[in-house]
Amino acid sequence: MLVVSCLLAGGAASRAQSPDPACFGAAARDPVKPCANPALKLSVVPSPLTARRQKNPPCLAVHRFVGKDLCEFGHPAEGSEGAIAVIGDSHASVWRVTLESAALEHKWHGLRFGHASCPMSLATRRIREPDRSHCDRWRRAVLRWLKDHPDVTTVFVAQLSGGSGVVTRKGEDPFEAEVNGYLDAWKAMPASVTRIYVIRDNPKTDSQTPACVEDAVKTGMQPGPACAVPKREVLDRDAAAVAARRLSSPRVRELDMTRFFCGKATCEPVIGGVLVYKDATHLTGLYARTLGPYLARLIDASG
Repeated sequence: MLVVSCLLAGGAASRAQSPDPACFGAAARDPVKPCANPALKLSVVPSPLTARRQKNPPCLAVHRFVGKDLCEFGHPAEGSEGAIAVIGDSHASVWRVTLESAALEHKWHGLRFGHASCPMSLATRRIREPDRSHCDRWRRAVLRWLKDHPDVTTVFVAQLSGGSGVVTRKGEDPFEAEVNGYLDAWKAMPASVTRIYVIRDNPKTDSQTPACVEDAVKTGMQPGPACAVPKREVLDRDAAAVAARRLSSPRVRELDMTRFFCGKATCEPVIGGVLVYKDATHLTGLYARTLGPYLARLIDASG
């Protein structure tokens, strides 16, 4: 049967009342401690219908910043042992949920700067006006803010790979223009930002996945394997991740979580009983939350 939980993705009170079962969500893909729980074989939490309606777990809005919410998470500012910022488009807003674990573990006070369809790059996005111009203004304002707040020494950036692309000059390769846009943005960050973590974008899924998941459970099939999609079709090249590798700088580190979505050949939409995607490109808040300990581990291992 389709398992629908009242557990709120990322809700601390709900987690206290309903602790995660063994091997729940991303724990089922832990390479350090392999894990399987037969009881979760047909579990799908949340259901595809519920996931489409869910917003990300709350991030406490501090104030408006160039027309967008600036919110805080992690450890309170008072008594914290460092300040971090998460900057980018709607994918960065989802990864903020995952970063909660690392922020609490390290007593980091986190700030999230989010703007839909506007990753932290100096290449102009190929989106319609007035969003295009507003995106450029917002990114310049973020850079000024970082310069005025040297206490923020660590920045995490995340972004949709693929998408609408960027404005290019005649003869310019579109992907290279994206790569250079990210490199230029990191170069423009003040020296007080001593570490930039680039979160490689998650794989996508296709429009048929929600129906496939529901049908699989109804017929008693394991939805993850039954509805898996070819990795080569859903894991796009990520210009930011390419830029980080190309730069080969101790200041910029890539964080690649692909192993928590995909095997060698396929990527699954249900892992450890948790629905991975709320739509074609965005993670559910619940799966993002279960990724938290493993992203924290990767951050620590990166030095």
